[in-house]
Amino acid sequence: MSLRWSRLDRFAGFARSRRGKWVLSILAAMAIIASAMPLMVAAVRAQALRTQMGSVLSAIDLDERSPEAVALLERGELTIGEFTYGGPRVKAMVPRMADSEGRLIGVDDLARVLVSPTLPAWAPAVLVQSLGNCIGLVMALLVLALGCIWSGLAMYLIVIAGLSGVAAATAVWFSEVPLALALVGIGALALSFLMVVAVLDALLSGAAPVLAIAATVMREAQRQRISVAFIGLLLVVLPILPLSIDPASPLRYQIQTYISRGCGLVFSVASVMTLLLACSTVAFEMRDRQIWQLLTKPVSRAQYMLGKWLGIMAVNTSILIVGAACIVAYVQYLSLRPAADPLDARAVREEVLVAREGKLAEYESLQPGRLVELVDQAIESDPVLKAEIDSGERDLYETRIRMAEERITAFGSQQRAIPAGQGRTFTFRNVAVPGGTEQVTLRYEFHLGQDDSHEQHPVIFRFADGSWVDKQFVPVQANVLPIPAELIDANGDLTVEIMSLGFDGTNFTPGEGTIIFDPDGIEILYAVGGFGGNFARAMGVQWTKLAFLAMLGVASATLLSFGVACLLAFTIFVAAQLAPFVQISVEQYRIAEETPVVLQWVQLGVKGIAFSSQWLLGAFGATRPVDALVDGRSIGILVLLQSAFLIGIGWTGLALALGWLGFRRKELAIYSGVG
Repeated sequence: MSLRWSRLDRFAGFARSRRGKWVLSILAAMAIIASAMPLMVAAVRAQALRTQMGSVLSAIDLDERSPEAVALLERGELTIGEFTYGGPRVKAMVPRMADSEGRLIGVDDLARVLVSPTLPAWAPAVLVQSLGNCIGLVMALLVLALGCIWSGLAMYLIVIAGLSGVAAATAVWFSEVPLALALVGIGALALSFLMVVAVLDALLSGAAPVLAIAATVMREAQRQRISVAFIGLLLVVLPILPLSIDPASPLRYQIQTYISRGCGLVFSVASVMTLLLACSTVAFEMRDRQIWQLLTKPVSRAQYMLGKWLGIMAVNTSILIVGAACIVAYVQYLSLRPAADPLDARAVREEVLVAREGKLAEYESLQPGRLVELVDQAIESDPVLKAEIDSGERDLYETRIRMAEERITAFGSQQRAIPAGQGRTFTFRNVAVPGGTEQVTLRYEFHLGQDDSHEQHPVIFRFADGSWVDKQFVPVQANVLPIPAELIDANGDLTVEIMSLGFDGTNFTPGEGTIIFDPDGIEILYAVGGFGGNFARAMGVQWTKLAFLAMLGVASATLLSFGVACLLAFTIFVAAQLAPFVQISVEQYRIAEETPVVLQWVQLGVKGIAFSSQWLLGAFGATRPVDALVDGRSIGILVLLQSAFLIGIGWTGLALALGWLGFRRKELAIYSGVG
């Protein structure tokens, strides 16, 4: 046994030497390239066949009923040379992929489906379908392997790569290729995390007190069981998440589901781990009297708190970097899956993997003079109400305010109501689409009748140039309509008339009821950027929120014991997350007039507490970058800056100041002796 350990020690020493790093780098590069060569060869063959199929499919006119067109329509088959490809799945897709002139659209997606049966069973079909992704995968593995070797993690690389390789090979043996890809992903994520931690640890290797404390916190996080458990959970679950997504669902839903679950998991794990680590690293040092050794040296209490915060944020940074890289890689992986139809493929490109801005329609506002007139008329026409006001039973001011709110709400609802057989025109102003944009998207969500989601109702959209489109919409569901960008006039205005009408091919018929929608029920959306930059800004917002949580935990633990500090920190965290829902509740909460006076005061106090917590913490919960990512909404640089200054600097600085004020008055020797 001692001989075996001595050999391992000699190998570890060799791996740390410069000569050993060069030797291991060459061996790792050769192993990765040799392992990837069969995958690359299969990808080259698949791309050549797909290109050949695309040329043939592009030349087919289904209306001419050529032999190739008949074979596609009747059997879903395409013949290339001596081989025939396709089957029932292609037969079902072809009618949905033909335009009005009989030409096929989404030819590349159809070619991917035709090629898929020819791919080797041992290889991930999505990777083999893209030579570029295969090359990218090889390059990523090379960077990861070389980074681990030159960061002193060669032993970890050998062990983790070996275990992942054996597990993946076993999964492939049992024809579980997606599982094999997930197992490789787990190993790659684990190595990536170790490499990022090593780089950050090197950056924090300075002699300054703050850096020394931060480096100690990072090492402590790697030793604590609870931190390791959270990090391990994240590294294992993220690559497995795609296995839980139904591949038969529309592709846009698959990608949106993974973005939502993946980003939510990363932030949730990082948030809980941050609070627990921040509270424990300070509170336990006080309890175990280790803090005496730090503060008796030339380390101020503010430096101590900043060092703890910096170390926790270094751990968070490594989690966000690795988690973000995994999410981006798997989003790219999922985007290569075949779409259900051309509309689904277009939705992925133009509604999910994009950064869009939106413009709401302009509505007429109720003028103050007209509002006063309507309120006066309502009071004069109600003798009972007028008598109660004259007798003092009702307060005139409160009554007028309530009636004004009702009139404003009714006026707005009237503008957003389209009776059956009629239409109403809406204008979207200052739609500043980037140059080269060919179309924008009209998103609409209507209410009609009982809002039965199993029903469809007709609606017609008419534009300023006289063109119109008839559609069927499902109530209480977001529907989209592509609109040519050329319909936007020189002033940036887009005019749309929405009519509650149906068209049977010959005649126009009134709709089945009055169409109603909310103030944000119709919106024009247009792309202003790509998914990559949008995702990076979303991660930046999440980082600023974690910065506040880290300082919140540190500040709480400087004043309280571990258990009480956790209780306080998690209470503030949950209240901040629920702040938007509390705001809705506060706005809709009304105290009934018949309620006893004592209970009214109690309810008023509860409402005041809820309003105060929402006002203080509302920005934390209201900043939801993941929701914007899932919906393809742009997270502007102003949103990132606002989050950085308000949450990352303002709230974090406030927590630091409050914690320091209490910490500087604390007699640590007395406290630690009792604890």
